[in-house]
Amino acid sequence: MTFFNYFDFLRKFIFSNDFLNTPKLLISALIIFCTLLIPASLLCEVQQKTPPDVQFKNAEALYVKGKYKEAAKLYEELIIQGIESAELFFNLGNCYYKTGGIASAIVCFERAKRLSPDDEDTDFNLKIANLRTVDKIEPLPKLFIWEWFDSIRNTSSSGGWSRMGIIFTWLFFASLLVFFLSWRPGIKKLFFTISVIAIIITISCYVFAEQKHSEEMATDKAIVFSANAYIKSSPDPASTDLFILHEGTKVQILDNVGQWRKIRLANGAVGWIPVEVLEVI
Repeated sequence: MTFFNYFDFLRKFIFSNDFLNTPKLLISALIIFCTLLIPASLLCEVQQKTPPDVQFKNAEALYVKGKYKEAAKLYEELIIQGIESAELFFNLGNCYYKTGGIASAIVCFERAKRLSPDDEDTDFNLKIANLRTVDKIEPLPKLFIWEWFDSIRNTSSSGGWSRMGIIFTWLFFASLLVFFLSWRPGIKKLFFTISVIAIIITISCYVFAEQKHSEEMATDKAIVFSANAYIKSSPDPASTDLFILHEGTKVQILDNVGQWRKIRLANGAVGWIPVEVLEVI
């Protein structure tokens, strides 16, 4: 029942026949009860919640003052409310890093990077946080052609490659139009060459965009949240220990069996780990 429902109840009661037949003392007591002893739930309705933008600024102010735990609490409340942004995860990651929560900081930076892949500050802070981890996993070597391919693809995000693809698509159609309208052989040859180059680049841009989008939206990456996590040969506590991972290490989830997850490291090592020591990015 809301605050206004109480007054509506009083109005209907006063103008009813029950009011005339009720002793004055009882009427007085009822009015006092309804108007003064309002339930605490009504007071909560009257109180306004702090707007998200105000709470965000309050968290920033606490961070500047060095109150990192208090600032992190405000940022976490915003996330609980369903608010997500690259800046929010970035700031929360900084709070965790300042308080020694390296694994939590890495998760936040990874989530911020997913929402804003081109942000240089996020990339830098993520690299700094990874330097604090114990495990230094060297990725498997690749053929030169694939390394070159990946280096080009990683120069931009999925959005960047999509925008570039649109530009070269227009260039392709414009070149094709000039090719068909021109009567001079030299001009036709030039714009035919431009159109071929443009369509090749367009296709490449869209392929890169799709691959980067799959990487950015993938939910098969996780961070280890245990100081010492023993990786097993099978999803069984009694199975053989293969190796140990430490807090902050990034893994890829391949499979799941009950409360176990099959993981793979960047160096190709594979094993099983309890789900409770992982936080999916």
